[in-house]
Amino acid sequence: MPKRNPEKAIQMLDAMLEFFGENGQRWTYGEWRNILGQRCMAGALRHLRSVMHIKGDTAGEYLREAIRLRHHVPYAEIPWFNDACRSYDDIRDMILGARALAEAEFDRQRDQKRGHARSGRDSAPVQIEGKEAR
Repeated sequence: MPKRNPEKAIQMLDAMLEFFGENGQRWTYGEWRNILGQRCMAGALRHLRSVMHIKGDTAGEYLREAIRLRHHVPYAEIPWFNDACRSYDDIRDMILGARALAEAEFDRQRDQKRGHARSGRDSAPVQIEGKEAR
C-alpha cells in the first residue's frame, strides 16, 4: 500500500471547506452535482482534484477513517455518509475530523524524519580497519 500523503490531503480538505462555504451553501446530498453547482462530498473531491490538478492526495482515505471512527463501523463510504446527513454541520465536522487525522499523521512523519536525521548525525563513530570514520 502506498504511503499516504497527509500534506496533500490537508490541502484538499481545506479546499473542500472553502468550496462548500462557511454555511454549506455549495453542499448537497442525494446527487453528485445539481444545477445550482452544489456538490456532495465525493463530487467536491472529484471536482477539486480536477481544477486544482492534484493527484495522490488521499483525502478520501482520511474522510473514510474519520467516518469509521465517528460511527464505530468497520467500513464506510463517503457517499453513504454524505447522503445520511441533512445538515452541513455534520459534513464540516467530518472534514475537520479528517483534517485532524491527516495533521496528526503529518506531524508523526515529520518527527520521524527529524529523528532519523538526528540519529544519523548523533551516532557514534564507525570503526573501519582501525580508523575512525564519521
